[in-house]
Amino acid sequence: MRMIDFTSVRFRRGRAVFGGCALIVLLSLQTSGADVSTRELMRVGYMTDSFSGIDIEDAKVALELLLDRMMDAHQETYETETLIYENYEDVFSDVQSRKVDLLSVGSVDFLEIREAFKLWPAVVTTMATTPTYEYVLLVSGEREIRSLAQLRGGRINFQKGSSGKVARLWMNTMLLRNALPESEAFFSTINSVDKVSRAVLPVFFGQADACIVHRNAYATMIEMNPQLEKRLVVLAESPDFLDSLMCFCEHVSPQMRKDVRRLSKNVHDDPNGQQILMLFHVKRTMPFRPEYLANIEHLYQDYLSLKADAQGGLAGAPVHRGAE
Repeated sequence: MRMIDFTSVRFRRGRAVFGGCALIVLLSLQTSGADVSTRELMRVGYMTDSFSGIDIEDAKVALELLLDRMMDAHQETYETETLIYENYEDVFSDVQSRKVDLLSVGSVDFLEIREAFKLWPAVVTTMATTPTYEYVLLVSGEREIRSLAQLRGGRINFQKGSSGKVARLWMNTMLLRNALPESEAFFSTINSVDKVSRAVLPVFFGQADACIVHRNAYATMIEMNPQLEKRLVVLAESPDFLDSLMCFCEHVSPQMRKDVRRLSKNVHDDPNGQQILMLFHVKRTMPFRPEYLANIEHLYQDYLSLKADAQGGLAGAPVHRGAE
């Protein structure tokens, strides 16, 4: 039985971070039946900041065990190559050269690059019945903060990756609606952290003034520590936003698109697929639907309009780079 060859992972720069959405679908495709010479090559690209980090050696051990089991249950259709990117200049070059077929990106990044890169949404992941998440802006109840303006010069925590970019876009839009400067000029300190607890607890202990996190993640923390709800206040609540998605590049064949969408529906039904989903802290994958993107797209357009007004009609600049 063939195992994933992690030596084939191509690094652009920095440490590899495997995206749950694309990797889960990729693993469903990597099974044992067909001769290597008969398989079609599928090249899957990942942005290093789009998903939660997983140590590559830990991932290798776990995936080898799970893939051994999955290989007996499926017939292999594709030979895959994994590409890891840290910047969109390299991605654009490979997209133009047709060297990448599928790309996992954050939703804010997708909105900024989709036209130039000619990307088509394919698959999303979810922790529940929907792949979208509500966000909450948390502040200390002891400070009696009642408005965004009172946070001027304060310290705020965002999560790293795609959720942090969505959170920052939401915050910047709220600030502009209130005739306030964007985050970089409004706050004295902006911290990007890798865990929800590292965003929330500093606010609880008075080491930060505010944070933005997923509502369901905060609810989980409250279950473990009810004191959080007594000392923290929800200053603002967002609609539900899509954090990330997996996209087809324009040249991908209709058959490959069909196969990826079909397999994304069934990963959670396979016992070994369920273990892979657990490894990446999601419950299932599902085909993309336009309504998943609607709220974040509206927010993005609102941001650009408000920014243009604030600049006297000038076009808005990209908002996601500072959230990395």
